[in-house]
Amino acid sequence: MRRAMRAVWLMLGPGCGGLALLITAGIVAAMLASAIPAVAGPAGLGLLLVGTVGGGTLLFAPGRAHRKAVRELRSLLGARYGWAEPSSVAGMPVNIANQDLLLTVEGLGPGGMLAFELSLRPLDPVVPGLAVFRRPGAPPVTGALPSFDALVSHRGPADVQSAVLTAPVRRALRELGNSLVFSWNGERLRLQLPARHPVSEIVNQVEAAGAVLASLAIPAGEDPDAHIARRLDSVRQSTDEPAVVRRRAAVALLSLHSTSTVAVAAAPSCLESGAPQVRLLAARVLGEGGRATLLALAEDEGTPLEHRCDAVARLADLAPDAATARGLCALPDDAPPSLAAAVLTTLGALSPDGFGSDEPWIIGFLKHEYAAVREAACDALGAAGGRAAVEPLLLAASRSMERGGVGRSARAAVAGIQHRLGDAGRGGLAVEAVGGGELSVLEEEGRLSQVAGGGLSAAD
Repeated sequence: MRRAMRAVWLMLGPGCGGLALLITAGIVAAMLASAIPAVAGPAGLGLLLVGTVGGGTLLFAPGRAHRKAVRELRSLLGARYGWAEPSSVAGMPVNIANQDLLLTVEGLGPGGMLAFELSLRPLDPVVPGLAVFRRPGAPPVTGALPSFDALVSHRGPADVQSAVLTAPVRRALRELGNSLVFSWNGERLRLQLPARHPVSEIVNQVEAAGAVLASLAIPAGEDPDAHIARRLDSVRQSTDEPAVVRRRAAVALLSLHSTSTVAVAAAPSCLESGAPQVRLLAARVLGEGGRATLLALAEDEGTPLEHRCDAVARLADLAPDAATARGLCALPDDAPPSLAAAVLTTLGALSPDGFGSDEPWIIGFLKHEYAAVREAACDALGAAGGRAAVEPLLLAASRSMERGGVGRSARAAVAGIQHRLGDAGRGGLAVEAVGGGELSVLEEEGRLSQVAGGGLSAAD
């Protein structure tokens, strides 16, 4: 064998190294084919030596069985997909499921095992960022198909995954992973097949892979974000998808594509969803049109706490409204601290003209167990509180433990009330600095001041 290889190189000369290498590889492949007859029969393709990407003809190891297998593969692919030049295999545009693909066949020989790989690359744009592959170490399937998550791994943006991995695509990927190792890296879909693989089965795998790639295609001229939004809307309405998949699609549409025309059109129907998160996101998309839903979510004790707090916070982004503020003031005194703090903060934004009869209820939170709630009460009173809130605020600021955030917020709230109300004559309000920058409240018929020592004193 060594002498034959040397003879080829000497005969062709140094200027024909590529051709010499090709002929040498053919000799080696022929010897392998005769040494391993199991892979040289009509059911196997044998060893692939060259697979050009630019549009040439594949060269196989010599042998009648190999040539027969190649002719069969070309014939089946040509008959099914109408290749312009069925005599060529690699680098030819193939039309599968209305998606133009570039099919490349490459020879593999890891560990001395003869196998081959099909690589399909879409020629048109596809959804970005998605990677899908057969889960490493997934057991071989002997009976019914395993679940999608047991067989297939995937990663990428949440909206892309929800839009693309629909029930038909999940099924196709499960069937693909049942037969072979595959991977999609965002640019190419690679299929690794064993050496003894019937040619007709190869064609079936190409067809299945083409269907998968067709699901990734973006129609010409369509904006990728708009395309994903449209597909998410389709998934959330699909009766073929389980509830959890529909909910994920709705969440992705309303949160990641909230400004799209598709999301705005879908939001009203999403308000009727049974999922609090979907209703919350739909109300946020609708703005004023979602006010009633936000208030209902905030008041409903059956809504998860995080969604109740988020609904309350979203109300602060809307126009001030006395009715909404009164609804929030119906919060029970034993409400969770995070919810109480969110309500107090939002009340300050919703009530620029004051709290009216609800102000004593808000003042009561200055004595709450949790500092975050007391601080939120200070902020609310500073934004819309009246004269009656000043003394309780000074008391809150004077407490020995309130030199940090709450004390600072209480003093800022008093200053805020002074800025809004000023001095209104007899019984009016004046706030001035006394020793060390502390605050005092001066009235025409009495004096209440917070002195430097931190306590309060009153004088007639």
